[in-house]
Amino acid sequence: MDKTIYIIGYGVFGLSAALHLSKVISETSAKLVILSHPSPQSPSNDISKIVRIDYANVDRMKEALHAQGFWKNDVLFSRFYQSVGRVIVYDRSNLSTLNSIDESRRSIGKSARLRFDKSI
Repeated sequence: MDKTIYIIGYGVFGLSAALHLSKVISETSAKLVILSHPSPQSPSNDISKIVRIDYANVDRMKEALHAQGFWKNDVLFSRFYQSVGRVIVYDRSNLSTLNSIDESRRSIGKSARLRFDKSI
């Protein structure tokens, strides 16, 4: 009996799952289908980024760091991986999100992000 495996989302987690599954299932035993309807802001819809690692949810941050490490070290994808910096702007109404991200980072042994306070 043929099986079909559906992966919803072709972001870094969906594609990482697809890559892993493609290595562990034979082509004759299952069919792999990836479906997605990404947001224009999603990393998978922008050639300049593939994964972000800062999340307020510590489990999500751990997953992202694991996926990032996989992409950096995988034989197939490592040649496409390029680490770049970024600047993120939070206004005062989103300060609690930034504080949650910093707390998540500290809880897994990473330092809080550098902050510049520019009052307007």
